Amino acid sequence: MLRTGIFILTFLLNQASSLNATAATKAIELGRLWDGHRVIANAVVIVENDKVQSVTAGGEIPAGAEVIDLRGYTGMLNLETIDGRIIEGHLRFTDQWPDLYGEGWLDALVGLYAGGTWNFADRDRRLGYSVVLFGPHDRSYRQPSKNLLERLRRRAEVSSIQITFDETRSASSHAMPPGGFRLAVINSRDLVASLDVRMDLRRYFALEPVLEGV
Repeated sequence: MLRTGIFILTFLLNQASSLNATAATKAIELGRLWDGHRVIANAVVIVENDKVQSVTAGGEIPAGAEVIDLRGYTGMLNLETIDGRIIEGHLRFTDQWPDLYGEGWLDALVGLYAGGTWNFADRDRRLGYSVVLFGPHDRSYRQPSKNLLERLRRRAEVSSIQITFDETRSASSHAMPPGGFRLAVINSRDLVASLDVRMDLRRYFALEPVLEGV
């Protein structure tokens, strides 16, 4: 049986002891890879200059590529990107996934880890949206009151609101993407509702209008 592990690409790409830092192309072989929709057996991930170019089942490895052999593991990608470039790899999966995917998804994920099988009724899926609110890095923020968050959560189709910072810690101590300080994530089945809630939170945090579309 294959061992199950979390595959964090940015971690692997920076392991000087096992990777050739001069190789522009890397091929990562995995026993299985779950891409969010299906399990790919004998997956090959091709990375060029830290950008994922392809993910295939038993794909061809380019000549001269450095091969990273993880065929004893199941890969589960959880990366953040900007314009196709990886900016972050996480050691956990986002809170909104079980929220938006619905009942049974978390049990299916545990089953994939424990037994190597994926059992989820994909036919029952609905579209869901996670809308993020960013602010400038160079200021401090106060968390919204519970009453305000409860009022915003009562909007139709809004399933949850995540406040993604700790007001008791300095802004510089938070791990945030370079594009902005992440203040909140609004999860909803309705994109317009998510955008409306983000606008209300933008007003609460007194953000400049220029950040409205971020």
